[in-house]
Amino acid sequence: MSFRYRDQTFRIGDVRIRLRTPRDLEQFIDQTEISNEALPLFGIVWDSSEILSELLFKYDVTGKRILEIGCGMALVSHLLNMLGADITAMDIHPATAEYLANNTLLNNVRSIPFVNASWSDDSPELKGFDLIVGSEVL
Repeated sequence: MSFRYRDQTFRIGDVRIRLRTPRDLEQFIDQTEISNEALPLFGIVWDSSEILSELLFKYDVTGKRILEIGCGMALVSHLLNMLGADITAMDIHPATAEYLANNTLLNNVRSIPFVNASWSDDSPELKGFDLIVGSEVL
């Protein structure tokens, strides 16, 4: 991973998820074409994603085709992956794919497909899901 990072551990029910997250958000300012207003939104595991994870933990998602929009650090995607869902993570930030891939390896779980797009995109990759989830996306 080419960015400075820190490790965080989350417990959702009986599931333990380790996430490597950015140490500081300033490192992205010169490396992205995304507006500076959007930069503070990336790299943080928001309370709302923990709450959504705790809610989704209560449901049987095994085999469900689920899209997480605006996944960011992808706590929800990692949980759903570990619970047996067919999860696809989606975010507009260019560093998301690298963090997602590294965190998947860190947790020793199967890879999570990623789509680099906005939640408003009309891409065929973003269709046909049983459930679409997201937090802090508006």
